[in-house]
Amino acid sequence: MKTESVVSYTVTLSEDAFEDLREVAHYIESFAPEKAEMFVGDIIDHFENVLGQFPHSGKLYLKQIRKLTYKKHTAFYIVDDEYRSVEILHVIDLAKPLEERGIDLG
Repeated sequence: MKTESVVSYTVTLSEDAFEDLREVAHYIESFAPEKAEMFVGDIIDHFENVLGQFPHSGKLYLKQIRKLTYKKHTAFYIVDDEYRSVEILHVIDLAKPLEERGIDLG
């Protein structure tokens, strides 16, 4: 029986995505400091695992930008199939729309 190997993609966070996650951690620290790092780590691990194996699994959002939601956070990302890489542009809480954050992905 022939098995197919899954080609992994490298997943990186942009400066903006890193800052988004710092804000999430800072917010969680205000009421549960012991859980902030674990919560943000869980979000990062999920997106790295899913997008590393299935980079096109998110919905097409705009042009080449895709989005994938986990818990109450959505990652906006681009896939480069030539270099087998995914760059996460932003990670936002669903409670506040992009426009209210001053984020323009267009």
